[in-house]
Amino acid sequence: MSYSDLVREAFIDPIRSVLIIDDEYPTWNKILGDQGDNKQHAKWLTNKDRIRRMVQAFKNRKPNMIVDMHDGVSAQACNDDLKLVPTEENDQFEQLAAHLYHSDMLVLDYQLDGAEGGGDKAIEIARQMLENPHYNLIAVHTAIEDLAEPFEQMLIGLLHEEKSFPDPLVARGQRIYERLISSWKEEEDEDAIEDFNRELEQLIGIQQFLYCYKHSSSNKMDMGTINRSGLFSPFEVWAKSKGLSEENEPFHFAVFALKRWQDKLAPKFSRSPHDALDWCDQRHEDGVFWIRSDRGFIAFAKKSQADDLVKVLQDAIEQWKPTPSRLISTRLRAELDRQGVSVEDDLLSKRQVFRKFFEHLKEQKSEADKRATLSDQINRYHEGLLDRSNAPVVDFGMRLLAADQNGENLLSHYGVFSKEECEASECHYNSYISSKPATGTYLTSGHIFTITKKTNQPPEYWVCVSPACDMVPGQRKVGLEPGSADENGNTAKAFMAVRLEGGFGQEQLNADQVNSNEFVFLEDRGEILVRSIYGKLGEENADRAKQPHWRLFMAKNAGNFDQVDGKKVRTLELSWVSSTHRDLEIKSLQAEVKWQLRYEYALNLNQKLGSNLTRVGLEFISS
Repeated sequence: MSYSDLVREAFIDPIRSVLIIDDEYPTWNKILGDQGDNKQHAKWLTNKDRIRRMVQAFKNRKPNMIVDMHDGVSAQACNDDLKLVPTEENDQFEQLAAHLYHSDMLVLDYQLDGAEGGGDKAIEIARQMLENPHYNLIAVHTAIEDLAEPFEQMLIGLLHEEKSFPDPLVARGQRIYERLISSWKEEEDEDAIEDFNRELEQLIGIQQFLYCYKHSSSNKMDMGTINRSGLFSPFEVWAKSKGLSEENEPFHFAVFALKRWQDKLAPKFSRSPHDALDWCDQRHEDGVFWIRSDRGFIAFAKKSQADDLVKVLQDAIEQWKPTPSRLISTRLRAELDRQGVSVEDDLLSKRQVFRKFFEHLKEQKSEADKRATLSDQINRYHEGLLDRSNAPVVDFGMRLLAADQNGENLLSHYGVFSKEECEASECHYNSYISSKPATGTYLTSGHIFTITKKTNQPPEYWVCVSPACDMVPGQRKVGLEPGSADENGNTAKAFMAVRLEGGFGQEQLNADQVNSNEFVFLEDRGEILVRSIYGKLGEENADRAKQPHWRLFMAKNAGNFDQVDGKKVRTLELSWVSSTHRDLEIKSLQAEVKWQLRYEYALNLNQKLGSNLTRVGLEFISS
């Protein structure tokens, strides 16, 4: 089985419904007798053979796809922000919105206002598609022969954050620009200045701006970086002909020109972010035009050349080269959707079990306890669904492996090639298999939290090592005799935690140390933090470096997390006893729970602390 077959199985085969939005297409109301707008109806009659071929291409697939059509009229009901809104005169908005939400694939005409119209409506529809929680597959088809135009405008409409061009570089480029046009300014020769600006925009245009937006970063920019594709070579020749011969002058001038494009295009940017935005511009990259985000994928096709848009979509996805891991994840999502009802029925057939679950849920007194119980049971429910959907996805993974062994070289799709990146990938892998972002509604074993004692000091990292069963709110009272309860019946929760020491770098650890079960790897905004329950070894602290630093904490509200500003920020109030040279004092701070060790790794630290606390203190003497 080839890579193409596997892409089809993961992305294309699950498509069951298609919505076509095109002002040349009729709605079902028009087909069934409600003719509506005669002009729109005439478009349909003029192009009905092409429309029939398009629809038939979807219906001839196995399994057959359900096809719906919309003429895009409801897209005319827009507010000032180009958001689709319902109106009293036009009740088709709700119909279109429902289709956008439920369709597996969208065929979108770029010019919904006709051949003379622009793409604003299509861009807004694409934005809304890429903002809903489903993964959306979109094929943009257009009568425009040069696909670069709809590709550029669609991409600009999906950009969100402005590119950060360093102000000093822009200022230097501005001074160069003023110097070059100074003589024309003195002579008030507006035509010469306009010709110069036009020349500059032809050499550094939207294509160059989009390339730099994608490939360069503000802290690592130079002429070599932005000209890796050769897009700026004509500009460099032109800049030298204008007398820009000093070091970095062409680069500073280029940054100024790019910033001008940013300012010009910024009003067209999306008001909402589209994460993981990526694209292929076939004018300087191998492949075809496509755009993707974390919520969907967009392919582009000419109406004159594409009757089978499913194939266009699949070809574009193959050009994107989704990794084996993404293919497996997509296949799993499709499998859960395909057989979800049957595995759900099998799972829920144990009526006594789930009766007891609901009875246990009703017994909880506080809202926090109810949420905690629900969270635990839903995790078990998810595990049951995945167990029952596992086998077909494993078979798919085996076929992926066979394709790679037959020469597909799927490892290259991850885009990790350099020695440094390959070495860093080990650290990221260790983080992925041992820890994850914190989950749940209350503190439990394996949760890693940070506390900051003083404003100018770095935070301390601690990991909860009390048994998970002891951490369930409202259940066992351990560690200290419980005090008075709050209005929800909750008392403070006592628990043990071990401090995670820093000062370690992945490059400093050899294979034996990494596998010593003494280190944890945490991902923090793309960087990997290496921490250990033991201090850094050295001549001065060798004796105490192997002794974990532990502490008994008290968590308010039974360890239930606070919700900060309605966001899922997991914080809780902690107290502990601190000693001075004369007395004891109670200290309190807010802790933020950021990570969670996976079960076996949390259990490992629990056992290491237990072995340390049960030392008998043997005394040997060496001569």
